[in-house]
Amino acid sequence: MVISQQKTKKKWKKGRIILFFLIAGFLYGLEQRYHVFRVANISYVPDNILEQDMVWRAMPEKAAVFWPILFWRSDVLKSEIEHYYPVHVDLKSVGWGKFRLNVIPLEPYIKVYWSGMTWYLSDEGKIWRVSLGANALVHGIESPKRPLLVWGKDMPIPINMDKQRGDITQSSLPVQRIKSWYHELDRLGWNEKINRVTAIRSEGRFVLKLEFKTLFEKKMVIMINDDPAEWQSISQAVSAIQRDRSVRSEDLFIDTTYKGKLIVRSRDL
Repeated sequence: MVISQQKTKKKWKKGRIILFFLIAGFLYGLEQRYHVFRVANISYVPDNILEQDMVWRAMPEKAAVFWPILFWRSDVLKSEIEHYYPVHVDLKSVGWGKFRLNVIPLEPYIKVYWSGMTWYLSDEGKIWRVSLGANALVHGIESPKRPLLVWGKDMPIPINMDKQRGDITQSSLPVQRIKSWYHELDRLGWNEKINRVTAIRSEGRFVLKLEFKTLFEKKMVIMINDDPAEWQSISQAVSAIQRDRSVRSEDLFIDTTYKGKLIVRSRDL
């Protein structure tokens, strides 16, 4: 009885294997003759935001001739595109062998000068070179109007070069902290008055150097701690200094990083 059951199981197993190969052979022949499993079309939303051939180059191996692969390998396509083009993408199936790629351009929050190059930084922390050719290939990338952030040599490295892959990478910059700086600068009405913001380290803490645009080619530089909660009172003190006629025609250096006092110097900056 036991031997009979074992023989029956072996026959069923052998039958399933034969059936599998028959179905696989049928599907292979169907594909070779009618191309039923090849990707028929990939549309973009918005239309023409990316180059068509770029998406096909990023396609996982063999997915172009057997589109069901994209159901479990869409992350490969997404990763390949997002590492080389400043976009977010999402792939959706819209029919037999047809797909729609929803594409959203990254929005540069600020420009960052570091390591001899200028970079875009998005508000979610993605960083890539301003000179990257792919910027011109993606419609919707706009240069931010906020003041340039110069990231000092003594500051933490904003990119892990050992783990960098492609041209678009996740930055190690303290993005939320940086956004709090620019939010407060905007609230104080300073963003439009500043040429650049330089972040440096002083005595183990972050300090910002604000370089202001002034009339008659005069310069004003303010050193400020990186805590925006302190800036309102500092802004009032700086405004009072600027109203002083005796210093209006001078280049000004104002250091507000000392507790309880401001250091004001007029000199070549």
